[in-house]
Amino acid sequence: MDASESGAFGLRYIHVQIHGLQIDLRLVDLGAEIAALQRQLEQLTEERQSLIRLRAQNNAVFSPLRRIPPEVLAEIFTWTLPLARNSSLRRRFFSHDSPWLLTHISRLWRAVAISTPSLWSLLTISYQRGMDPAGLYPLPMLETQISRAQKLKIHFYGEETTDPEPQLEVFRYLALHSSRWEELVVLLTSSLLPVLNAIHLPLLRRLFIEWSGEISQADVDSLHCFEQAPTLVDVTTINEFRWVSLRLPVHQLTHYRVDGAGEFPGSVLVLGANLVEVHIHVTDNSEPWLADVDERIHLPCLRRLYVYDTEILDFLVAPTLEEISLWSDMEQEIQSRVRPFVERSACTLRRLCLVGYVDAVTITNILNDTTSVVELAIDFEYTHDVWT
Repeated sequence: MDASESGAFGLRYIHVQIHGLQIDLRLVDLGAEIAALQRQLEQLTEERQSLIRLRAQNNAVFSPLRRIPPEVLAEIFTWTLPLARNSSLRRRFFSHDSPWLLTHISRLWRAVAISTPSLWSLLTISYQRGMDPAGLYPLPMLETQISRAQKLKIHFYGEETTDPEPQLEVFRYLALHSSRWEELVVLLTSSLLPVLNAIHLPLLRRLFIEWSGEISQADVDSLHCFEQAPTLVDVTTINEFRWVSLRLPVHQLTHYRVDGAGEFPGSVLVLGANLVEVHIHVTDNSEPWLADVDERIHLPCLRRLYVYDTEILDFLVAPTLEEISLWSDMEQEIQSRVRPFVERSACTLRRLCLVGYVDAVTITNILNDTTSVVELAIDFEYTHDVWT
């Protein structure tokens, strides 16, 4: 390589170095510009999100929900409450159910929900086999709910085969507020019985009572805590295993439903002049209480009647009766007893329900005998008439 070629190569080398330096400097400048733009983009994005939140808040001010009167909003809230029968099947407490969820939507909803006692009145606690008692209904949540309620609707399902201590702890706490119980649905166990029998129930209006198992009734002769309940008018009792005497203020009852085997307390009918609805499904009645009735029992207010044993009809007079349900396994007895009962009572029977399977001939004969009937219902499967 001569001198001229060597010089040209050196110049090209220097030129490449200068060009590479310019590229590096430009990359540095571009990096700085990009970083600045990214910071600006972040600022703009943050400002945009802030404006979106502000717009949402402004729109909320004009939302139709804010113009709904609190009492209307409270009525809407009541339709979000879970059914008691569904709550009893839950295996744990859920804080995202209504009414708890309503307190986490907005300040307005929280204020309305907390100030509406009826949203908090229903307490459903169920101890099923295999459940973790600690997760069923935390005591602090229970205390909070009771403090927000006024009258209480207690649905307590005990379980004889599980640890009684958690059940007793919760039931004892509920018993401290028994003066506010308006409704009681209880599946009794032997450990709960002494607590229940010792309480006073000045506001109780509706009662549903059943036993958790046969062992729950061991050495139990009677329940007397309801005898002095001055407002009790609606009673349902199920004695599947053994009859236990339930002392009631019979004279003030308007609705009475009894289901079980054994001795039927006929005094409920004899003294129940205010009864409007009676449901009697008693089998294996070994005590012929009807034989001791000297005169027919007059039920002047009775409008709806269900009986398993149609013999009862021979001893009743119900001039205001409108609906009657009968067990259709005794077809001949139905035909021979319904017409005399209706004629003796001089009632205008409007609805007839037959429970079980019944043939067309029997239906025709019954309808011919009771011409005032305008509605016929057939229920092929018997179920407890339970309002829980």
